[in-house]
Amino acid sequence: MAEGSDTQATDEGVVEWIVHRKRGLTIGAASLAAIAVVAWFMVTSAQRKEAFAAQALDGARQASEAGNLPLAATELQRVVDTYRGTTAALEATLSLNVVRMASGQDQLAADGLQAFLEKNPPKEVASRANLLLGGALENLGRPAEAAAAYEKAAELAPMDFAKADALLQAARAYSTSGDTGRAAAVLRSIIQDFPETAAVVEAEVRLGEMGGSV
Repeated sequence: MAEGSDTQATDEGVVEWIVHRKRGLTIGAASLAAIAVVAWFMVTSAQRKEAFAAQALDGARQASEAGNLPLAATELQRVVDTYRGTTAALEATLSLNVVRMASGQDQLAADGLQAFLEKNPPKEVASRANLLLGGALENLGRPAEAAAAYEKAAELAPMDFAKADALLQAARAYSTSGDTGRAAAVLRSIIQDFPETAAVVEAEVRLGEMGGSV
């Protein structure tokens, strides 16, 4: 009789373990399903945000192409503020500062681009931002600072042709600042480091005009 009671108790324990095990599996499955739903919602929300941002960016650029720079600036700023974190917002930041420069607001553009770069945007975007910053600084009569920005753009550029083109602009800015030695060094670096790019021909011509040897 005692043996039967022990067997019954063991069986009841097994049944209880199975019940708890199934309950745990059910809860675990429900949790995974909830996580999947949340992940799906986040992905689709991000996709919708990107789509709306891209549409807003297109509208702002159309205003710029039509020559309505004040409207373009307003719309681009709206994209930046409303769709932070999207690719379109990054592009809008660059376009906004192009519009500012076209409107003669070079100091505002320089300040905006420097603040943007302090946020460490992706390298390719940062390269383009430094190119714009160099242009704004040149317009402000600060060629030495512009040259440094162009060199940073070259450093961050993903492709050799972009690096070489940025360095050409750096060499020009150094020359304008009166630092012909640095300008010549940059031109030589183009010839040496990027021999397969179209920039080499221009670098050789400029170096020859400066009286330097390749």
